[in-house]
Amino acid sequence: MGEIYSMTGFGRASAQQKDYRVTAEIRTVNNRYVDISARISRSLNEYEADAKEIIRKYLNRGRIYLTLNDLSPRIRIGEVRLDEALTSALLDHLREISQKLGLKEDVNLQHLLPFAEVIHEDGIEDIPTELFEVAEEALIASLEKLKKMRQREGAAIGLDIKNRLKKIEESVTKAEALAEGNSKKRLEKLMERLNALVDLHDLDAQRIETEAALIADKSDITEELVRLKIHCSEFKRILSEGSPCGRKLDFLMQEMNRELNTASSKADLAEMSHLVVDMKEELERMREQAQNVE
Repeated sequence: MGEIYSMTGFGRASAQQKDYRVTAEIRTVNNRYVDISARISRSLNEYEADAKEIIRKYLNRGRIYLTLNDLSPRIRIGEVRLDEALTSALLDHLREISQKLGLKEDVNLQHLLPFAEVIHEDGIEDIPTELFEVAEEALIASLEKLKKMRQREGAAIGLDIKNRLKKIEESVTKAEALAEGNSKKRLEKLMERLNALVDLHDLDAQRIETEAALIADKSDITEELVRLKIHCSEFKRILSEGSPCGRKLDFLMQEMNRELNTASSKADLAEMSHLVVDMKEELERMREQAQNVE
């Protein structure tokens, strides 16, 4: 028996090795395909493609939000220096403006720092392999937590779907009992009504009986019920295989809905109509649940 996974879930984990520490947070919601959105610390930008590849190995469907933060205490950049020429020019310009505006306060270094262009980074170091290893450890741990949450929710969804499918199968069995001999009964009723309206001896009795039989057959939903039983069996087989199965279930329910719509238009017995309506209601609830399945 395969596991059913929902498409919604959350996982968060941290990993640390020596001076390197990374936290990973991953959240998923329903989506027809895999769609990954990532917010990653600058120091881990080079790891983004690898992170997405790992995620795709774990998840087959859903909109995925990844946050990967480098919380390492050490700074992995070279010297930070001021561009002296640019700083001097900026200082002169600010002092000139200050004099024109009649400001009493002298311009100082604090006024210059908001101008980021005066700051330069020299000799940026290569990102150490250890940092990527820690990031991967945190990411996989968060994915494992996400997987467990999706598994729990998926099990509950799968159980609900199976219970509703069982109700549909029970209704199909009841409908089959009603449909058995229904065409013959309808033909007999039609012939009785015709006898009451006209003298059949004055008409082509064989032609009338043929036409009446055609009318009776149009209300027979035996074929639709047979196909529904086949679809129910296929539905259970797909569920037993586990995720990814959401798209298969969605397609199969479209076919089941088509059979029920046809049966609904053909059903001529009140009891049969009620059964078909009940089955359509259960199928709609199954469809809503299956939209959450990976």
